[in-house]
Amino acid sequence: MKMDILISGAGPTGLTLAIELARRGVPHVIIDSNAEPAPGSRGKGLQPRSLEVLHDLGVIDEIRAHGTTGLPLRLYQGHELSIELATAGAKEPRPDVPYPDLVLLPEWRVEAILRDRLTELGGKVLFGAELTGFEQDEDGVTASLSTGEQVRARYLVGCDGGHSTVRRALGLSMNGHTHDDQYFLVGDVTLDGLADDAAHAWFGPDGSYLALSPLPHADGAWQYQANVIPDQDGAVPEPTLDIFRRLFAERSGRADVTLREATWLSRYRFNARMVSSYRKGRVFLAGDAAHVHSPAGGQGMNTGIQDSYNLAWKLAATLGGAPESLLDSYGAERIPVAAHVLASSSRGFESVFALTGLRRFLRDHLIFPLVKLPAVMARLLAKTNQLDIAYPGSPITLPATGHGPRPGDRLPDARTTTVDGAPVRLFDLLRGTHWTILGIGARAAADGTDGVHVHALAALPGCRPGTFLLVRPDGYIAARATDPKILTDHLDSLLTPGV
Repeated sequence: MKMDILISGAGPTGLTLAIELARRGVPHVIIDSNAEPAPGSRGKGLQPRSLEVLHDLGVIDEIRAHGTTGLPLRLYQGHELSIELATAGAKEPRPDVPYPDLVLLPEWRVEAILRDRLTELGGKVLFGAELTGFEQDEDGVTASLSTGEQVRARYLVGCDGGHSTVRRALGLSMNGHTHDDQYFLVGDVTLDGLADDAAHAWFGPDGSYLALSPLPHADGAWQYQANVIPDQDGAVPEPTLDIFRRLFAERSGRADVTLREATWLSRYRFNARMVSSYRKGRVFLAGDAAHVHSPAGGQGMNTGIQDSYNLAWKLAATLGGAPESLLDSYGAERIPVAAHVLASSSRGFESVFALTGLRRFLRDHLIFPLVKLPAVMARLLAKTNQLDIAYPGSPITLPATGHGPRPGDRLPDARTTTVDGAPVRLFDLLRGTHWTILGIGARAAADGTDGVHVHALAALPGCRPGTFLLVRPDGYIAARATDPKILTDHLDSLLTPGV
């Protein structure tokens, strides 16, 4: 079997990559070692920037229809209700931020929606096909599958999770920290007696933690999490429904709630680890294969989706004749993002799940009272929405001086008009697989093509008349100038061999 791209792993990261390649007509295959789609909620929230990506992929309506926003969080200290936190960062969308709030939905549902989109585009996941080994040379990668097949591909992308076969075969180690002082039991349960108009989290005086969150449109399922401390021999209990029931009764003090059944059970430790390189020859890593971290702030699934959104157009461009050096910008741009996410999520973990000492005191007597304040909670939510991710120092960003949107930044959505007076939505102009040149208050001296769309807008927030913007396929500004030739020359330098 021969194709351009082999993707190992069919979670949200791998599926996003497959959809992006399918939209561009790039021959690929996506495999997964599981015999069928993985069960369980696992990650359960999509941040505002990921929602913009999913808008571009054509699945935002399905995501919003199956998810929910603004679910309050009730925090209990001991058995007593302490705080009810609002989790909505804005009352309504703004022109520049059409999806302001985290959408809650289980990861299995995200995967199902993405698989359906991939099917619409003519692709499919090969389940029960595990990558057992591979070798690479100057021209490509030869991979062996558990089915007995061999696959020859120009590039291989490991989207195969924290225990990545691809990463291990490359000899790349995960550097960072593992929180060994406690484990977490997690599962999806059905229950009776607990109000599903909020998520609930209990923090005990002994350092114990228990949380239950209702999952939208999931036949009454809730995600359950509880920490457990290893005993003197380091042993940790296996997750079972009986243990879930016992911990719930002890930590919540509620005898009126019945946990009926569990559809998925697991156990994990919080990690903050990442590789130092996302590429080795013709093999790439994305998502949890490249970085794993605590779920504080809900960043994991989102960071993986955006890894693929960054990588896919660069792979397609390189297969179409762009210089190989374009692919180096993937790691240059995404590694700093992962490092920042790891640092912030680790701080969040240490603040929230501190077992003893000063951190615990500060959590109970400073952090919890402060987050009651709407302004404080709004700032915390803004720190995790990923809208401020930017690539100003990227090797493919052309720096600019003076006034206007900064090259490397995400270009926000906007409602505006063309120079001819027709109303337009900016994200509708950007949606697709093309580059975009925007002339503000003037017509760009360039003709559009299949790969580059040119639009003349009457105005755009932050832009002076006579400004021209070059926007990448992933919605980030590659260059800004008052001379459109600067933009076309920069684009040629990125996509044309030898320029």
